[in-house]
Amino acid sequence: MNFKNWSLRLPTIQKITDPEVYKPLPEKGRAAAVAAGGHYLISTGNITTLDGVVPEKFALIEFDSIEKAQAWYSLPAQKDADAIRFKSTDSFAFIVEGVGK
Repeated sequence: MNFKNWSLRLPTIQKITDPEVYKPLPEKGRAAAVAAGGHYLISTGNITTLDGVVPEKFALIEFDSIEKAQAWYSLPAQKDADAIRFKSTDSFAFIVEGVGK
């Protein structure tokens, strides 16, 4: 098997609280991630409940390293996107580091 290290940033939007303010977020967030070397693996609102509370939106963004994911989170373009997210959603984000195929 061929394994590689990966780092993923997962923004999870529990609820969009202001749809008008939210509108530019997907484009701004994607542009910031791609510019920093991130690759969207998943970006969806099509989520099926198994148990617990399901978010309205979910994204899974891959980076080559945890350092690149952390650097992206600190970029001015991402700070702008996060400011929109903070104003228009009930959400959270986190970074996961691991090994996969």
